[in-house]
Amino acid sequence: MFRRHLIQELQGWKIDKNRKPLILRGARQTGKTTLIKMFSQEFEQFISLNLELSADRRIWDGEPNFNDLLRNIELTKNTRILPGKTLLFLDEIQNEPRAIQSLRYFYEQKPDLHVIATGSLLEVSLKQKGFSFPVGRVSFLYLHPLRFDEFLTAIQKDRIGEELNHLCFSSKISPTLHALAEEQYKEYLYVGGMPESVKIFSETKNHSSLKNFKEGLLASFEEDVPKYARPAQTHYIRFLIQHAPLFAGQRIQYANFANSGHRSREMRQAFETLEKAMILQRISGNVQTIAPMQPNLRVAPKLLFLDTGLVAHKLGVDFMTLKGTGELNDLFRGTFSEQAAGQALMAQKTLTRETPLFWYRHHPGSIAEIDYCITVRGKIIPVEVKSGKTGTLRSLLQFMEEAPHPYAVRVYSGPLQMDSILTPKQKKICLLSVPFYMVHRLEEIIENWMD
Repeated sequence: MFRRHLIQELQGWKIDKNRKPLILRGARQTGKTTLIKMFSQEFEQFISLNLELSADRRIWDGEPNFNDLLRNIELTKNTRILPGKTLLFLDEIQNEPRAIQSLRYFYEQKPDLHVIATGSLLEVSLKQKGFSFPVGRVSFLYLHPLRFDEFLTAIQKDRIGEELNHLCFSSKISPTLHALAEEQYKEYLYVGGMPESVKIFSETKNHSSLKNFKEGLLASFEEDVPKYARPAQTHYIRFLIQHAPLFAGQRIQYANFANSGHRSREMRQAFETLEKAMILQRISGNVQTIAPMQPNLRVAPKLLFLDTGLVAHKLGVDFMTLKGTGELNDLFRGTFSEQAAGQALMAQKTLTRETPLFWYRHHPGSIAEIDYCITVRGKIIPVEVKSGKTGTLRSLLQFMEEAPHPYAVRVYSGPLQMDSILTPKQKKICLLSVPFYMVHRLEEIIENWMD
């Protein structure tokens, strides 16, 4: 089992006096159940209910009152619940909506009992069955594929990860560390962050052994579709699972997506469904330079898929090609690097499903676009994924001339560095250039930069 950063969030939840039942959300096969089993070692007792099994779902038959519900759990698992010492785990909770509704009673009548639920298709199933979350009575955490530093730990390259995690915006990276980090990062992009893929690679060190797993995982996504989609929708959702990775990092249109001939309405619904299942994410546009960002849902969104390893597989990128690439932006006109950066930015959000936006400005005769924008300390920070020299950052400089602060970020294949440059209107800005292998720490680095 790989140690995940979310363990720290779980440990904080455990000791919180105002703790609520926790729902751990994430796409299929991102390691939710494994994470909770690892966390359960911090409790004297672990009671696990798998709600894919009819024997465990039967606990809710007959609409039992709360005390009878607790008794049913104890009888089914032949144990006694010990509040404060027991972790009660409701796995795949989307299979029993009554269990979701019972979370409010755990909060109101048994707040000293630690309760965690997981579900891969939670929002989709709830909408389909006409149920909703017990608002205000549960909290959420979000689990993404492994970050780069988690990958380094999993493949026993901890020393590189330790060095990278101690670097700050003013640090100088040694050429040796930079070269090693670049090498391992390309391996990470190919292997991906899906836990089983990382496990296979850590055990075999064989890239070719991953192809069957990745193909099987994508096929399992398709096999899941009938569980949460109406028969009329399944064709469109399966088509999207097959083709969405090919457009990762790109702006997309719903109508005729991937030359399908499908109408906008059907494809939009398919995107909404897979977004709820956390298999993909649409990144909206924003025209603001002053917080708050305001997503414009009428603008063609940018598409991010679940994991770079799956994207690389669908694009047909072999490891030797990726390893020999000097600039990630050279791959597929930079869209693969935008997928990598976007995935890392999203993985920084564990308490909400907040996403970055991209910035655009379309005036007659003038088009400007920045790959991502994030909000840090009430400021919208532009993040350009680029390999070029500072003089080519035309859109970023245009954004900074309007922004009420001097902070801008470039993600590239070079070492961590900071430069002071001038916009065409002679505004002095601070440009932080961050290597791809440190994007998973970007918000933390910017926070320290602003101090």
